[in-house]
Amino acid sequence: TTFDDVSSSESPFTYSFSPRFELTDSTSVYGRVATGYRPGGPNVLPPGAPPGTPASYDSDELTNYEVGLKTASADGRFALDLAAFYLDWKDIQLFAIINSVGLNANGGTAVSQGLEFTATAQPTAGLSLSLSGAYTDAYLTQDTDPIVGGLDGDPLPWVPEWCLTLGADYEWTVLGDATAYIGGKLAFIDDRTADFSNRETDGSIRVADSYTTVDLRAGFDMGHWSVEVFGKNLSDERGINDI
Repeated sequence: TTFDDVSSSESPFTYSFSPRFELTDSTSVYGRVATGYRPGGPNVLPPGAPPGTPASYDSDELTNYEVGLKTASADGRFALDLAAFYLDWKDIQLFAIINSVGLNANGGTAVSQGLEFTATAQPTAGLSLSLSGAYTDAYLTQDTDPIVGGLDGDPLPWVPEWCLTLGADYEWTVLGDATAYIGGKLAFIDDRTADFSNRETDGSIRVADSYTTVDLRAGFDMGHWSVEVFGKNLSDERGINDI
């Protein structure tokens, strides 16, 4: 098979403006306005591709508006990072399948908005707790090219609305100067929609179910050597990432 000689060239411009104000020695607030992009490039078109199949795809651009808070207690036992964001996306890069071959293509506009947080605590000596998560509302604000199949208001593919992770670790001294430790992590990933072209008979996009994983670990650290036993996804959950 002979493929076309395809190339692309662009010159994007980006900027970032991020002021920060320190309320105390351990608390600050900040804002950010920043732009970003992913480079475009050529597509390798499959034989028999219909007219209009893009031979190349453009870079996509976004503008990020963000405000946040970073704070910690005076003794350092508690810390909190909190951020709210709004992403304004243009020419969003999306995935298309033509004749069973995956291609990159551009959509129109999209929005991604939400909250992110991380909280850590050390209530007693040796014990560390953490909770982190994100809420994301990401969707198209314009129909895509019919080749991609996205409609205004469709959620962006494979973006969970909620992600949450709870962690705990405890360590203590044994045998003089060695350290023993145990820890675990509970992670939740919410439902996610599949690609725009993957729809049910009623027109709705197919959905991959949420899942929760459990990881545990324990070990000894002697300085020059250490030993650890661990288990990942001990509940044997199926995290579907393609339909």
